[in-house]
Amino acid sequence: MLDLLPIEFLKGLNPYLTTFFLASFPIGELKIAIPIALGVYELSVSETLFLSIMSNIVLVWILIYFLTHITKVAKNFEKFAKILDWVFEHTRKNFFHRHRLLGDIALVIIVAIPLPLTGVWTASIAAWLLEVPKYQALIYITVGVIAAAHIILLMSLGVINSF
Repeated sequence: MLDLLPIEFLKGLNPYLTTFFLASFPIGELKIAIPIALGVYELSVSETLFLSIMSNIVLVWILIYFLTHITKVAKNFEKFAKILDWVFEHTRKNFFHRHRLLGDIALVIIVAIPLPLTGVWTASIAAWLLEVPKYQALIYITVGVIAAAHIILLMSLGVINSF
């Protein structure tokens, strides 16, 4: 069987930096970082939660502010401005009504539910496209990160599977 992340390779890496990095990786985020921190590195629950949650919170700040700057710079270039206008219009037309039904709590849900293609990256892009104020987006996404970390922690520890 092919091992995608060989355990021996991971054991050779710094457990704290690896956990922090894996928690910010676009595909897996907390869904990968927490089980590896607990299972491979045998970090404590508090270390695992701290590293993974802090990584995601730092990532939210970077993404929210970086995407805002992309918009400002892109508007100076006519072709990029047209593309951005189309993306914003398309997103608002197809998703704005869903966001308005749930409100900003939708950002919490996008992050908190540990499914593929959900997490900080998706919620940050959604907040940017829907023009949610930065401060509100940061708060709601952070709440989602904390909820997701605890859900994944419980799943990793087997508490949820025991019921």
